[in-house]
Amino acid sequence: MKRVFVLGSIGAGKSTALEFFRSLGAITLSADEIVHDLYQNDKELIQRIGEHFGADVVQDGYVNRQKLASRLLAHPEDVQQLENLVHPKVRAELSVAIDSAKGDVFIYEMPISRPTTDFTLADAVIVLDAPREMRLERIVNRGITRDQAERRIELHPDPYVPSHIPVFQVNNDSDTNKFVTKLSTVWDALLRD
Repeated sequence: MKRVFVLGSIGAGKSTALEFFRSLGAITLSADEIVHDLYQNDKELIQRIGEHFGADVVQDGYVNRQKLASRLLAHPEDVQQLENLVHPKVRAELSVAIDSAKGDVFIYEMPISRPTTDFTLADAVIVLDAPREMRLERIVNRGITRDQAERRIELHPDPYVPSHIPVFQVNNDSDTNKFVTKLSTVWDALLRD
């Protein structure tokens, strides 16, 4: 099974790409899905987040994602601490998901990659990009203000791209149909290799 990580800045089209690859038969998983589950079910993590970021970000025994996001927008220096708490658990869940997956292609969408990101589970990477103004427009269309969108872009730096595995670059700079055509080309290459 080929294991492919999809990287890209916020608003670059990662969710659209994941949906498209799923429609072609890929097994897909999003880091956001894992985190959402952890924020609801991992009592140890929930407790540690409450201790570090304030009891108000934990409500009814769950992490309130909106309150945590607001806290991080106000205190971007805390992002690394959250990543230190969450990423090892996400990595463990990803490993289990890959080990239990049955299929030809497993595609994992990750919103953040840094030089410290472990890519040993990846056979290839797809890097999505889009012009900043298009990304801003897409984020605002999710129901937040332009100012909030600007701050989220600042919290999500351009992805680190590893050099030791194959990389497919896709620019999502037009409409969805053209983006999907570009993704189809990548899909064909993944199946050939």
